[in-house]
Amino acid sequence: VVDDNPACRHVLEQQAGGWGMQVASATNGKEALALARTQANLEEPFDIVVLDHNMPGMSGLKLAAKIKDDPIIKNNVICIMLTGLSIAPTLSMAREAGIRRVLTKPVTGKVLKTTLASELDQAAKDNEQKQNFLQKASQIEGTLSILVAEDHHLSQKVIKGMLSKMGVEVFTVDNGLQAVQEAKSRRYDIVLMDCDMPELDGFKATQEIRKWERKEGLSEIPIIALTAHILDEHRKKGRDCGMNAHLSKPVILSELHETIIHWAAQTRKPKLSLVDKRNLKGQKSLIE
Repeated sequence: VVDDNPACRHVLEQQAGGWGMQVASATNGKEALALARTQANLEEPFDIVVLDHNMPGMSGLKLAAKIKDDPIIKNNVICIMLTGLSIAPTLSMAREAGIRRVLTKPVTGKVLKTTLASELDQAAKDNEQKQNFLQKASQIEGTLSILVAEDHHLSQKVIKGMLSKMGVEVFTVDNGLQAVQEAKSRRYDIVLMDCDMPELDGFKATQEIRKWERKEGLSEIPIIALTAHILDEHRKKGRDCGMNAHLSKPVILSELHETIIHWAAQTRKPKLSLVDKRNLKGQKSLIE
């Protein structure tokens, strides 16, 4: 529980404790982040963080983004925000910061309990999907490297945090021009490309990368559009410029898992088992 208001903090502690939960609390974002890191190091990470939006020093949005991006906090913590109606962030802003639910104060015990139960149930499903991802990823040779081109730093941090916790090597750039330069400097397995960026938008950046690949005689890197637009014309524009698929923003973890595995399978060879290696060695001996 993270809230600078002692009365609100006490009520939340009492409610959650009454439901059989182990509860810790912090008065601000800095204190909460330190506490979350300590618990992660003790291998007893928090499952849920209920945080206030309007706190001095570090807002609830910034705290949630830092939790998602922190390399020490490796589990997917459920962040639930409590806020006044007049200062509530948009759903898009909350999602980009990694917040699962936004509840308006005052929150009844029934609403909070139902929300916590629902999110814990969803977290169990997400964890199962993550294990499936890791199992499938283990069948692919080598570590996946992904370039994320995103100018919104909060969104960039959240996506990077998601990918890092999936065991993926992540590199980030802030605009389309940097994306083109980075794609030319090394071969990534996948590029996640925001469509609306300064310097060069994602569509033009993709065109430049495809033009360079053709000139160099290289195979195409899968480029996945990151877009808040779901209209057919935006999808068509993406396909026309050479994008392979799209992910809607804010990015949903399960969709990210599925997309990465699908396109990684197109660019990476499957890992050979010991039996496969022995058979391959035997075939080479016969040829010789």
